[in-house]
Amino acid sequence: MWWMTPRRRAHPLALAVVIAAVARALAAEPPAPSVFVVTHHWHTGIAMRTADVPPGRWPDAEAFAGAEFVEVGWGDRDFWMAPRETIGLALKAVLASEASVLRVLWFDGPVERSLPASDVVELFVSRAGLESLVDFVAESYARTPAGRPIDLGPASLPGSRFYLATGRYHLFNTSNRWTAQGLTRAGLPFAASSLTAAGIMCQAAELGRVIRLHERCGRAASPRQGP
Repeated sequence: MWWMTPRRRAHPLALAVVIAAVARALAAEPPAPSVFVVTHHWHTGIAMRTADVPPGRWPDAEAFAGAEFVEVGWGDRDFWMAPRETIGLALKAVLASEASVLRVLWFDGPVERSLPASDVVELFVSRAGLESLVDFVAESYARTPAGRPIDLGPASLPGSRFYLATGRYHLFNTSNRWTAQGLTRAGLPFAASSLTAAGIMCQAAELGRVIRLHERCGRAASPRQGP
């Protein structure tokens, strides 16, 4: 009788095939992308893997070809490009900025080793968010009529250059607000009103994985280890 038929057990070979298929599917799934928020004195910047920047999306891509990471920050041209940052230049930047720049820095990781003086927080984003962030940076380049970047020469760190940027720097549109806007475009809940490096890093510490942070944030951060 059918109700007396013993239940069939899964064949060990069939079970092994299923397990192997699941393992292959998991291995084929790309890891969740991430970006890094870093500090440089009063400035913050966003670092990402160069493999996450599609060819041709940024006009200066050939400059950092072959590097593992690229970091971008935005700021006042005269203040950031000066040999020495002074209070006078800072006041001019917030009151009468004449132009803005992007500083593009490329290096091989890990980020915290390549930028030993920087605070570093890793933030996990979606693929769509990462693409939006890449577009945000691309829109920040000023370009010639032919679409080329306007190269303003090397920056102070090895493997870095300045490029003329879009947007006007002023008291309420600082380098740190640019960082917050970029991370917002990536789908992260950053306050667009963030004007200081400390404000950016403390928000990042609540959302991501703290790698190095010297700021004393107002409330305890709860860093995540992954998405």
